[in-house]
Amino acid sequence: MAEPIYTIKDGVPQMQESFLIFIDILGYQEMTRTARSKNQQSALLSRLHTALSQQVPAVSRAGDGGPSEWYATRIFTDNLVLARPLLHFGGGTGEPELGWMMLDAARYQFNLALQGFYVRGGIAVGPAYVDDYVVFGPALIEAHDIESERAVFPRIVLTEGARAYVRKHVSFYAAGAINAPQNSEVLVDSDGEWFVNYMDAALGDDDPGLLPSYRHHVLVHRENTTANIKAFASNRRILEKYRWVGRYHNYVAGYLYPDDEEVLIPDVLLAGPFRRLSDVLSTKE
Repeated sequence: MAEPIYTIKDGVPQMQESFLIFIDILGYQEMTRTARSKNQQSALLSRLHTALSQQVPAVSRAGDGGPSEWYATRIFTDNLVLARPLLHFGGGTGEPELGWMMLDAARYQFNLALQGFYVRGGIAVGPAYVDDYVVFGPALIEAHDIESERAVFPRIVLTEGARAYVRKHVSFYAAGAINAPQNSEVLVDSDGEWFVNYMDAALGDDDPGLLPSYRHHVLVHRENTTANIKAFASNRRILEKYRWVGRYHNYVAGYLYPDDEEVLIPDVLLAGPFRRLSDVLSTKE
C-alpha cells in the first residue's frame, strides 16, 4: 500500500499537520523477562507474532470510502504508530481521518485483548513526518508523552488537541454529542481523561442484530481480564490496571447487554471491598 502524502521537497522532509496515534503493549518488558526458558520465550514470541501479524495489516488498510493512501504505519517490537495527514476531503474538517483512526485503533486494541495483550496509547494532532526510515514531529512526542504519563491504565487517551477536534466534530450533529458517532467511540474517565471506547467502537455498527454474535467476543474479553486480575492479585501496581479494565468492561457490557449478568465480571474482583476484622479473623483468633 502506498504511504500517505508525507513528501520530501528539495531533499528536505516536509512535516504536515497530522493525527498520530502511539500505542504500546502493556507489560511487554515484564512478559519477556519472566519468559526465562527457551520454551516460554518461543511460546511468547509465537503468541505475539500471531497477534501482531493479524492486527497490524488490519489497521494499515484504507478506510471504507477513503483514499487508497490512508495511514503511515510503523511498528517496532511492542510499539505501533499510526499517522495520517489532515487532507481536504470530507470538507477538510478532520472528521474522516480522526474517526477512522479511532475506529481502527479500537479494533486493534480489542482484538489484541482477545488474544491476551492489553495496550495503552495516546492520540495527538500536530506536525509530523513519517517514512520508511523515521517517525518525527511534535505529534509523536505528545502522543508518546500522554501514553507514558497520563494513560496509566490500558486506554488510548486523547490529547487536548485531539479533544478539540472531537468537540468540533460533535457540533456538526443535531443535539450535539448525543446524536454523534463519537458518543460511542469516546468515553470520559473519572479522572477527566478522554479515551477510546474500544469495546463499543470495535462493534462498528449500531445494528442490534450484531450484538448476539458479538457477545462471544465480550465473553472472551471478560475471561482474559478476569484471569489477569487473579494472576496479579499480589502485585498491586499491575492489579489496579486490570481492575480498571474490569470496571470498564462491566460499564460497556452493562449497557450493551443490560439484562445479561453472565457477560459481567464479579464486583468482588474489581472493587477490593473493605472488610471488618471479624470477617477476616475467626472468633477463636
